Amino acid sequence: GDTVNAYELSASKFFQEGIEECADAIALEVGVPYEGNTEGAGADHVSTCGGGSPNAPDTAHVFTLNKPSIVTITVEAEDWDPIVYLRNDCDSVGSEIDCADDPETINALLDPGTYYVIVDAWGQGEGDYIITWEIEDPVCLPGERACVGNLAAICADDGSGYEPLGQCEGICNEDTGTCD
Repeated sequence: GDTVNAYELSASKFFQEGIEECADAIALEVGVPYEGNTEGAGADHVSTCGGGSPNAPDTAHVFTLNKPSIVTITVEAEDWDPIVYLRNDCDSVGSEIDCADDPETINALLDPGTYYVIVDAWGQGEGDYIITWEIEDPVCLPGERACVGNLAAICADDGSGYEPLGQCEGICNEDTGTCD
């Protein structure tokens, strides 16, 4: 007779209490440090930088912006090497806006919307961390034109200020930020 081998495949996922999926991401408050721990969290995400491991436990955080803002996110950990990444779709690697490892700081000009910050690890690291985030208004919006004296200028890609385009021979038109 034929012998049939039966195999049973069992898979389980362990999560940090209350953090089961992106829908349960921890809300971040501006300027308020959040003390977290990745121990026992699921290994749900993979980053595009720092050798992020699909085996390392990670936690998701969420925040919403109501207007364009320059955002600075910092993650600190003492006994392990974290990686931090920013996405506009928690589950999609393709939506990653930025990824940081050594130092674990992200600076980005973001449009209004909801964003996810994933704290992950290099290798299989895990442990306590502190995450902080700050926002500031951009000086200008990227691509916006202006006159600085008689100099036509355009806003930098990061919204931090204007970059000169050139000295106007005549007058810089305040309405268009171009030379007339």
